[in-house]
Amino acid sequence: MSKLSIISIVLLRISLGWYLLYWGIVAFTTEGWSIASLLENSDTFPEFYDAFSTPEMLNLLNTGFKIVLIAVGALLILGLFVRIVALIGAFIMLFLYFPLLKFPYVGTNQIIVNDYFIYAIALVYLHAARAGDYFSIKSLMHSRHHI
Repeated sequence: MSKLSIISIVLLRISLGWYLLYWGIVAFTTEGWSIASLLENSDTFPEFYDAFSTPEMLNLLNTGFKIVLIAVGALLILGLFVRIVALIGAFIMLFLYFPLLKFPYVGTNQIIVNDYFIYAIALVYLHAARAGDYFSIKSLMHSRHHI
């Protein structure tokens, strides 16, 4: 793989990690933050998303979402467990994408593709490209064993 490809993968991994970490921190520190507004009125898989609308489930989902965003973001930045956390991150992005989808529109002014969809694709790419193998704690630990 070329140096430019490796640098691009590393920058993508760290950028997405920072985005998710920051989003999780903001969610934790913002009074009254909830994912409820995003899940309301879902036209795509409404029965699935309605299952999360009870106060108990919503409380669990809000807390879990914040923790997972921070964990996935931090692990992507560090380059640890990248293949697993990239797929978890992609799942989260698709979980957020589908309630906004009112085919062919996503939200108010996008058609089929929105930010969450693009983030999901980028995270799947990090999984497929084995992004944790480059400039990461994992790669540093692995290279120490060969000395």
